[in-house]
Amino acid sequence: MASFIGIDLGTTYSAISYIDDTG
Repeated sequence: MASFIGIDLGTTYSAISYIDDTG
């Protein structure tokens, strides 16, 4: 379960970083 949470957090962080980098 923790692994799924970690992957989800990683994906969210990547999305935020991408938006912040482009925006």
